[in-house]
Amino acid sequence: MNRAPLSLTENAAVLAPWAHLTPKQQQLLLDIDPMKTARVTNGWIVRGTKFAKGTVDKLNAKRLVEDRIIFGRERLALTYAGRIAVSRLEEYRRGER
Repeated sequence: MNRAPLSLTENAAVLAPWAHLTPKQQQLLLDIDPMKTARVTNGWIVRGTKFAKGTVDKLNAKRLVEDRIIFGRERLALTYAGRIAVSRLEEYRRGER
């Protein structure tokens, strides 16, 4: 997939994920561990919870997650921007923001 670069400082989902992501998208970001994800028909299983393909596609469009081949299997993983968004979400939920 060839996408135009998006600066981290221009990506609202990175700067304030609690304001720019739905609760389901936030939960998906917080749950992602590449070794605990699996592609299924019309979505992904992440730590035992099924997430719709549309939810994952929206996070992919915001450059927070990406599909990777890990040990020969397709997995869902956080991008660098996604790791920053997770960190900010965790701070927000602890009341540090």
